[in-house]
Amino acid sequence: MTFIGPVVGAIVIHHTSPAVAFWVNAASFALSGLLVASVSELGGNPARTNIALGDHRANWWLQFAGGWREVIATSGLGVVAALAFVMYAVRGAELVLLVLVSEDQLSLGTSGVGVLTGAVGLGALCALPVASRVAGSDRPDVVVLLSLASTAIPTALLGIVQSPVIACIVLFQVGLGIVAFEVVSVMLLQRLTRREMSGRVFGLVGTATNAGKLLGAVLTPAVVIALGLTTTLVLLGTVVAVAGVFCGPALVRMSRESRRSAAKMRPIVRTLSTLGVFDGASPFALEQVAAALRTEHFDDGTVVLAEGDPADDMFVIRSGR
Repeated sequence: MTFIGPVVGAIVIHHTSPAVAFWVNAASFALSGLLVASVSELGGNPARTNIALGDHRANWWLQFAGGWREVIATSGLGVVAALAFVMYAVRGAELVLLVLVSEDQLSLGTSGVGVLTGAVGLGALCALPVASRVAGSDRPDVVVLLSLASTAIPTALLGIVQSPVIACIVLFQVGLGIVAFEVVSVMLLQRLTRREMSGRVFGLVGTATNAGKLLGAVLTPAVVIALGLTTTLVLLGTVVAVAGVFCGPALVRMSRESRRSAAKMRPIVRTLSTLGVFDGASPFALEQVAAALRTEHFDDGTVVLAEGDPADDMFVIRSGR
């Protein structure tokens, strides 16, 4: 929906007005709230505990600190978090820059903003059908570097583009790169993070992306006032390119570690792919399942599951009967 939104927004603004687009956006939030409210609790009522407010705060801080220790201690996680911050700082800057490009450089007016953001969304939508194949790449470092290039180069080119058509083509490439980066970064986090720490690590990386987007949106107006629109766009593209060059060696090492992790899970993934319940699942999705499984060995005659036992687990027999 992150990518469909800009396309829908561009269509609504083109055929109606910005005011109608705001009402449609508000209605989408209201609908989302109703859908979330309609979801019943899964797995029964949560256990009741008597924990003081101070204990909750201490527990939150301990989990936060533990997540940061995991990111720092695990090779590659810090690189993913840093690049996510940079990429979404650019996304935040685009919220400001596309308005200025549309009005001052392309003379499209306010309605052109929807067209430009729609071009980004369209590029992302076109990349979705091959997202699973991208996630299964044996060279995630190459994919990440190409996605950074697809942000750096088009962003810099926007500073000199005068044609709306060419601007849309340039931004279409940005959309492709966004999907590639997001899919591969999630895959790398999944492979490199210990399962018991995955929630904290994903939460921290999510925090980094939102912080980057906020910082980019807040700082960009001041930079444009100081340096001008063209210089700001070129500078932004250069920052992304420098980040890619600086993180390149670490990405190569992380790619090797990712391949080793994938090789360990490959036998389990191969077994899962033969099961009808996972028919049609992508290798990336099966890796997520495999990461949550554990291998156990039983002696002959051991009763693993008996008729009438609670159905609270899944067993896959790899050998034996």
